[in-house]
Amino acid sequence: MAIVPDADELIATRDRMLPRYLVTENLKHLYSRVSDRFRMDLDDERDILLSECAILMMIKLDLVDHGGEGLMTKYASD
Repeated sequence: MAIVPDADELIATRDRMLPRYLVTENLKHLYSRVSDRFRMDLDDERDILLSECAILMMIKLDLVDHGGEGLMTKYASD
């Protein structure tokens, strides 16, 4: 059986991840740009929160697997 997190759980997860993974101004800017785009394109708050958590997970993967030298980090510096 799948567990479906509610909006409060997603907000808590996002808020916990933000300071952990947005460790540079470039990554903060990248996250902000993508998050703003999600908010323009999506109507459902839960979908927006899931998308914001997904971009944070991509940034985490980039930082962990590539030591901050991966695609996300390079894109953020452009």
